[in-house]
Amino acid sequence: MHQRIILHILCGWLITRTSSATSTSPNTNDSAPTSPYALDCAIRPVDVSVRDEVVRLLETGVKMIEYDLKFNGYYDEMLNRKGGSNFKWSHWVRTMNSQARSLLMLNENYELLSLGAMRIGVELMEVAMYDEPDGCIGALSVQDTTALIRETLLYDFKEIDRTQPKPTKSLGTAEHVCNMYVRDDAGYASFVYNCCHYDPDGVLICKDIVRGVWMNILMIFTIVIKVMIILYSPLLVPGTLYRKKFTAAEYHYHVKDKKKLKVVATRFPESYESPNKNVKLGRVQGMEYFKTMLNTMKLDKVYEVELNDFRLSVSQHRLIRENCVPVGVFRYLYNNFCRCKIRFTDTLKPCCDKSICGNLNPGFGMVPWHKCLRTFMKLIQIVLLAVPWILRIVVYTNFEHDSITYKREVANAMGLKAPFEGSFTLHLTPFHGIFLVCYIVLALDSLVYGVVTEAVQEKFKMVLRDCLRDMKEKSKLGVCSWAMNLALVPFDTLGILGFLLVVPFWIILSPLFSVVFIFYFVPTINLTLRLLIQLFIFLCPDSFTMRFKIMKAKSQPMNEKLRLNKLGQEENFRKKDGLSKVDIVVQFFAIIVVIISFWSLTLLAMECISFFVEVGVYTLIGIIINAGVTVRYISVIFLLTFYVRDTFGKLYKKYLNFYKVITSHILEHEKDKITDTAQADAMSQENTVFRVECENNSKPDIYLMVRDGIIKWQTSGFLVFLDQEDTPYFSEKFFFEAIEMKYHGCPGPLYRNVFRTFVEFSKIILFLAFFIVVIMAFGDVYNISSTNQMLATVAGGLMPIVFRHVFANKGTDPNFNANSVQFQAEFNAALRRFQQSWPVYDIVPIRYRELHSRYSMAVDPNKEEFVDANDQSRDATDNNNDVTERIMMTSSTHSLDKNDNEVDLVVDVSNFSDRYRAKFATKAHNGSLSMLAESYRDPEAQKMIRSNVYEI
Repeated sequence: MHQRIILHILCGWLITRTSSATSTSPNTNDSAPTSPYALDCAIRPVDVSVRDEVVRLLETGVKMIEYDLKFNGYYDEMLNRKGGSNFKWSHWVRTMNSQARSLLMLNENYELLSLGAMRIGVELMEVAMYDEPDGCIGALSVQDTTALIRETLLYDFKEIDRTQPKPTKSLGTAEHVCNMYVRDDAGYASFVYNCCHYDPDGVLICKDIVRGVWMNILMIFTIVIKVMIILYSPLLVPGTLYRKKFTAAEYHYHVKDKKKLKVVATRFPESYESPNKNVKLGRVQGMEYFKTMLNTMKLDKVYEVELNDFRLSVSQHRLIRENCVPVGVFRYLYNNFCRCKIRFTDTLKPCCDKSICGNLNPGFGMVPWHKCLRTFMKLIQIVLLAVPWILRIVVYTNFEHDSITYKREVANAMGLKAPFEGSFTLHLTPFHGIFLVCYIVLALDSLVYGVVTEAVQEKFKMVLRDCLRDMKEKSKLGVCSWAMNLALVPFDTLGILGFLLVVPFWIILSPLFSVVFIFYFVPTINLTLRLLIQLFIFLCPDSFTMRFKIMKAKSQPMNEKLRLNKLGQEENFRKKDGLSKVDIVVQFFAIIVVIISFWSLTLLAMECISFFVEVGVYTLIGIIINAGVTVRYISVIFLLTFYVRDTFGKLYKKYLNFYKVITSHILEHEKDKITDTAQADAMSQENTVFRVECENNSKPDIYLMVRDGIIKWQTSGFLVFLDQEDTPYFSEKFFFEAIEMKYHGCPGPLYRNVFRTFVEFSKIILFLAFFIVVIMAFGDVYNISSTNQMLATVAGGLMPIVFRHVFANKGTDPNFNANSVQFQAEFNAALRRFQQSWPVYDIVPIRYRELHSRYSMAVDPNKEEFVDANDQSRDATDNNNDVTERIMMTSSTHSLDKNDNEVDLVVDVSNFSDRYRAKFATKAHNGSLSMLAESYRDPEAQKMIRSNVYEI
């Protein structure tokens, strides 16, 4: 058998080589085979019922039939070896109308990209064929083989009697038979469908399917989306990660009577009986005033610190605005499962707080279950972030790889270049070296970021957060105002004569305008240049910096003329002054990693988002062109969306109404204090915390504690947080405690109402499902049109909302009376119970002194000096110089007083010798003292610590 096939192929090759006929273009008007050998060759379906199946499909109203032809005794590779411009010998398409032919202009994976919407009305037929005489196809030329297959399909697999002058054609004038060809487009391979049909005169006409105007606009729109993703990808970073209003802010709590704290710095914290009061110096982040004070204190001496201003570090996510409540379903699921807040429920709290080893003692520290689960959920979130790209890779490997590879092979065989498919994923494959570098960089970033300490994480994020913040918060209107003012300079200077010079003036300034607008209005370029500038600032030596300042001073007149000083007055890059060499090295590597990671993420985000945008576009097109079928499903989706919004919106409104009542009551309670603070100027006004007083509250308003190694203020009644723009915020924790008050109308616990909402929504889904099944069943039996089925679905689907709002009992919404005795009692009880801890932003003493000593120190933040007990000014530098003398003592000879044991804060400095303690300098910086160098440990210091030998 194989020998006979090979013989036929050789004969066909000889006939082709010796024939004087030239190659015929597929755009021919004659489909009949031309060579004498081809006239005796015929192809027929193995199963004669194929003709009946085609007729049945045409009667059902299909718009396109895809034929997958299989020739007995031939492999696809054998036919492909014939060469020519025919792309796939086995794949042919029969279209019934222009709508079906429009599908051939799209991506060949249109079924997947449209989520099956475009597949409606498209059928696939696998047809087994045989040639007669056996093996004759192998001897035919490329043109004759193509013409023979096309002729067979044009006549719907019927017997063709070539003795007749004009065989009776089978297809209508609007029906076409198409196959794909490879065209030479300026050296690049272009894959297009060539469709043939008979005109009314029986003449065969073949034309290439080319994209129309609207299809080209659609393709351009897709490319524009990809470019926009590249240019504006930094905007995809959530503002909660870097914007000032979402980061931890400094809030002040002022007291009329001074409060005193006892603070001690020691190498032996176990000597002091102060539970939850010990903190290691290395865990103290920021707190520059406090560290400055520690630098002047003697070791193992208790100091009394007087305060009238308490500074809290308040994270935005722990506050809620006046007119919104954190009760969204997705937020509820995120907080309880992703952030593991479900561990605070009474049922799970005992188990979550236990060790993973249970009652066993493995010999190392206890690791509770909730920490393991939080780590596990972080890994799950990372995987979920990668899921879109994983789906993209799955689609490529399963549906696109073989087709793209075969296209490249065909193009190379014809001496053409493979075209760019509009996607780097298709052009390079997801396993190209560029993508592999992106995977490795992002994997290393995730690994390193998860391993390093929180302090190192903050150093990594420091510069990136500043650059993102400046990129986002720089006023675009200010840039436009600068450009407008500069463009009107000729009129300001020459008046009406400015019309003579305005055009040349604008042409000269156009490069400057272009550079400025690109920098400020293209976030990707803005962020990249800011990072490079920051890298340059950290790397360049001081001598070069001085030269740059000199050049800037010399160019000052030109800057004033171009008004660049006004444009750049808001720019604020982080300087390297006060940073140690280790800090500079860390920032250098951090910036390099950020730039590489940013462009890696941009590439992946561009490919991923553009793919899903393409899926959305194809799905929308499929819904439109198949509106007669999809309209019933669209109506169902509309009803589900409507009921989701209505059902869960009802839950949100329930909590919002209650929240408005308690916030108005709180604001009314502290109205005078809030009004006095809000009347201050915004520039001088501080972020302020107000304590809501209640009856019979014996708890202290604020005191110091250490939890998880972090210094915190434990507060009572801190409910109102007023920012500099007079926007009130309220404690989220108090909201969740208040909703459980035992008062008629209180919503109750969130989990209970969420469960009820899901139950209610499930009932609606069951009703809709039953109603839709009934409509579909009777619609098919009685041949009800799609439009009528859609109208019936909508009418029946609205019945639940009608019963709820028309026939339901009115007045079920509770009315809150904030002045009622019961509400006041419950509210006061909630206030007495409410306590919350906040990280300490800084401890700024008005005076501190060593107990049992006549000497005391006070800090004046407005002057670079310390003041002693007699109000005699001492220069800060002199004070720092005698630090060594004041702390020269040995811990072993110190004896403790009973009262000295009871302190508010014990600072453990056992890992820091005096030689390597922080170097401080007083410097006016944003109204506070700035520490110019952090504490660092080098190998020599580590050796001293391990050997327990400290230089004193």
